[in-house]
Amino acid sequence: MKYLITKFPIFRSNPRLAGFLGVSVSTFIVGLLFFTVTYLLPGAETVKAEEPNPASLVSKVSNSKSILEVHIASNGMVFLQGGLVESVSGTTIVVGTSWEATKMSWIIHTDASDYGKRHFGTIFLDSKGKKVAITDIRVGDVITVSGTLKPSSSGMILKAEVVRI
Repeated sequence: MKYLITKFPIFRSNPRLAGFLGVSVSTFIVGLLFFTVTYLLPGAETVKAEEPNPASLVSKVSNSKSILEVHIASNGMVFLQGGLVESVSGTTIVVGTSWEATKMSWIIHTDASDYGKRHFGTIFLDSKGKKVAITDIRVGDVITVSGTLKPSSSGMILKAEVVRI
């Protein structure tokens, strides 16, 4: 560091800068040595990831059912993906989920109000994120719902914030 302070006048006025530069250069050299020893010595082997066969991926995706996910947080927030629409009546959607022999029925309450450019309540989206209406949801559609559980109910009743077809 004394060498840096005597050779460069900026380090005379700020000796901490000389210390910082010295530590930085030392760290770089140690890192470079570690990299060289680890990756560049003879006998080190580089592993490449294999590319999957596109034909096998297509057959797996097309033969599988939609993904079923249910997440319920401790504060009552719910994320339901892969629910099958069983009925649509007014602003209520009944959705069924099943896993092997277990079947659950979810009652989804929606509310939507449009005041010109302003929208309040449940947002309905298609698979591309375009806004749609509850009337676009049909029996047999697979939907994703996020919302909150109604705490006073004994069943699975959700107040939906977003419904995605």
